[in-house]
Amino acid sequence: GSSIEDAFNFIEANKLKVDFNYTGKNFERDGVGEVRLNRVVDGDTISVYSGSYQAITIRFLGIDTPESTGAIQAWGKASSAYAKEVLYNAYSILLEAEGEERMDSNGKRWLAWVWYKQTADSEYKLFNLEEVELGYAKYSQKVTSKYHEVMKRASDNAKETGRRVWGEVDPDFNYAKDVINTTLLDLWYNHDNFQTGTYFVVTVRLV
Repeated sequence: GSSIEDAFNFIEANKLKVDFNYTGKNFERDGVGEVRLNRVVDGDTISVYSGSYQAITIRFLGIDTPESTGAIQAWGKASSAYAKEVLYNAYSILLEAEGEERMDSNGKRWLAWVWYKQTADSEYKLFNLEEVELGYAKYSQKVTSKYHEVMKRASDNAKETGRRVWGEVDPDFNYAKDVINTTLLDLWYNHDNFQTGTYFVVTVRLV
């Protein structure tokens, strides 16, 4: 079924609730806070405004989705599309840091658990957990992590289904390694004919 249909069948994500106070808090300063979405980069990275005019990049804690930019992988575009579908339509997005480790190893991206709610009246849901339950992401976090137990359980359950990143064939991904000779014009006008993952050799003449 579609990801929207799947969303009604969350076993773990529907049970987990926000257990911290975020009123009047700023994510960069306090480690929790409501933010305004700037853009969805891919399935596990977003850009947000956290009270200042400068957008900051957020890498989702505990998960790893297939690549959808650069070295594209199967299910990468699908996980990115799901993140866009949910987060661009969210009424509110809330971030929660974990411990003192606020940024990734290169110091450019903040690390966070990403909570969202669909309407003013609905409850916040943990998006990192939803992606794992749907098979868009694999779980990767220390056993000391706050949500380790629930994330590990969701990951094990998703793995048993064998869907998406756990072995299902991505219908929109070209698994063949054949290289297609083409031109930029052909790609521009006929890009719908090619699947994600297709390899190209493009001859370019600068005049």
